[in-house]
Amino acid sequence: MADVVEDEQARHAGIFADTTNPDVPRTVNNPIRLGFATPRVSGIPPAVGENAEEILRETGYGEAEIAELRKSGALG
Repeated sequence: MADVVEDEQARHAGIFADTTNPDVPRTVNNPIRLGFATPRVSGIPPAVGENAEEILRETGYGEAEIAELRKSGALG
């Protein structure tokens, strides 16, 4: 399996895409390709809980509720 990402035919078919993540230099490409869409390079994903407060705000939680979640240990 480790050799598949270096396979010439797989590379030619565009099965794998390069990333900017040094831990995962390639990933499986999206199988749906649209002629008008510009492919994007995958980057490093957010850490667990990194965007938790932002997401909670977007879903309607207030600052006091978020502070209480943080105080209770529910947020990192």
